[in-house]
Amino acid sequence: MKSINKPIVGDRCVYCGFQATCRDHVIPVCYTHIKRTNREVELVLSCTECNTIAGDKIFDSIEEKRSYIHEELKKKYKHCLTESKDGKEEWSRKELSEVRGKLKKYIMASLQMGKVIRNRLNYPDIDYDELVDMKKLLKILKL
Repeated sequence: MKSINKPIVGDRCVYCGFQATCRDHVIPVCYTHIKRTNREVELVLSCTECNTIAGDKIFDSIEEKRSYIHEELKKKYKHCLTESKDGKEEWSRKELSEVRGKLKKYIMASLQMGKVIRNRLNYPDIDYDELVDMKKLLKILKL
């Protein structure tokens, strides 16, 4: 567990491996009646999205909480996780070269978002070598 005062820059979310932006109470505050102080509490690093998904639900383990969050991420981003029926890429390079403007930007952002979400769903079995600007992708996709 991390101290409430320690910085989180560069650390990873324990649920999806993405860059941590906040801390998640392992047991939600509403169930523990812990007053917000600077003392040590049961906190793990989390990204805002995973923390929001988990909300005030109680789980028996971090793994159970991670599984729940992964299922919710699959539902939320199902439009970016679709694959063709024959297992090939949805868009060939030739097809992408024929598309222009906002549609091409949207398709490219959606494909990139699909890769990011797949990596998050495979965590902790993956290693993030580069961070993707999620705000930029979400803005393009208008999510």
